Amino acid sequence: MPSSRQNKLLAAILGALAFILLVQNLGVDSRTLRGLTSQADVDLLMNAASGNTSLSHKGEKPMMHTFFDPIDKKSKPDPMLLRWKEEWEKAGFETKVLTLEDAKKHPYFETMKTAVEKVLGGDMYNKLCFYRYLAMAMEGGYMSDYDTFPTNFPMDEALTLQNEGKFTSFQAHVPALISASREEWERVAILMTEQLAKSELWLKSDMYILKELGDEGGHDLIFLLPSYNVHTFLPYKEKRVVDCKATDYCRAVHISHYSVAMMKKNGIFPDEEMKGLGGDSERRAKVAEVFVNDWKEQCGGNKYLKESR
Repeated sequence: MPSSRQNKLLAAILGALAFILLVQNLGVDSRTLRGLTSQADVDLLMNAASGNTSLSHKGEKPMMHTFFDPIDKKSKPDPMLLRWKEEWEKAGFETKVLTLEDAKKHPYFETMKTAVEKVLGGDMYNKLCFYRYLAMAMEGGYMSDYDTFPTNFPMDEALTLQNEGKFTSFQAHVPALISASREEWERVAILMTEQLAKSELWLKSDMYILKELGDEGGHDLIFLLPSYNVHTFLPYKEKRVVDCKATDYCRAVHISHYSVAMMKKNGIFPDEEMKGLGGDSERRAKVAEVFVNDWKEQCGGNKYLKESR
């Protein structure tokens, strides 16, 4: 009769064989396997086998990533990034800031670096915008721009990858908020790198490369309507009066340079709150603070967060 030790050894061998068969059936490549560094990673792979795209174990908070790598390494912490972290955490998320070092861990990084440097030269800002897709390919899940802030984000959806993990952008081709599996982040990163090399666009940013791929079709990219997902403009009816109906069905608001410029053009920019503030990032961070406070006071904040409590 087998001993207890022999039974444990047999169980371990059978478990390893079952895992190998699972990996082969899922078509997981060696690069993904090298990224399985914890039990949580293995659990995600096991979930994928059953079609489960959950991003969290029971009781855990959802994760929101962003990418930020300061061009000036001696600069002070970016006020907009600090505001991003604070607001997503208030909304019930864990936050994680990815950097160029995360992108460098991916096996495709040197190939992408060669391609983007050939096209973009010394344009470090736009090169970093491409590298963030590889940083997310090491993680999988949700990524938002650090100037995108939560409004009525359904918390049950935050715990699950949208569209079974397919690459899903919530502001059409604008990469303000994206959901994708590790494999999808990697697929799209490679796709964008290859497109960059042959594109004839006058401005070759990641946003316009995504739009070009979407216009071509056939690349299995899901672009959702901004008006029902991420506000392109701050939803004010008039200065400091929020359109609560407009925010009722949107996950987030994108406080881009363009949206701030439109606030100024339309006479709804909160000039009175800008006294003593310096650079663009400080001022946009204050715009974010003012809007979020106005929205919470006038509209009651995230209705889904209340329901989950």
